[in-house]
Amino acid sequence: MATEAPGRVRRARRALLALAAAALVLSAAACAFVPGGIADRALQGRAFKHYRRPLTVALNATPAPCPGSKPLRSCTIRINEPFTRANASAEWNSTAIGELGKSHGLKKVYFADVEITSILGIYNRTTIYLYGE
Repeated sequence: MATEAPGRVRRARRALLALAAAALVLSAAACAFVPGGIADRALQGRAFKHYRRPLTVALNATPAPCPGSKPLRSCTIRINEPFTRANASAEWNSTAIGELGKSHGLKKVYFADVEITSILGIYNRTTIYLYGE
């Protein structure tokens, strides 16, 4: 009976470890598509990051874009001064969705994508792509 106890303890530890690993994987998967969740934090690379994703995930009644249609594009470039703690920066252009749509005669905006490129947190480029009619 004394020899069976270590085997049971070992099996119990393995089962507990498997349960903890499954809980970790499931909680990470649940947070992956929540704004501000793990996926957002994982995309914040220190040296370089570049990704494109939907600006919003509420696409209930959104029609698909026509094949061959090009989205409107607006780009903002921001340069940050990294050496002091003054948080000095310079920014060009605007990514305001309303301004972009009005300036190009867009009547309805169906959805938008955002593309972000950052190098060392000093050079940041944010591009907004608008789809609509």
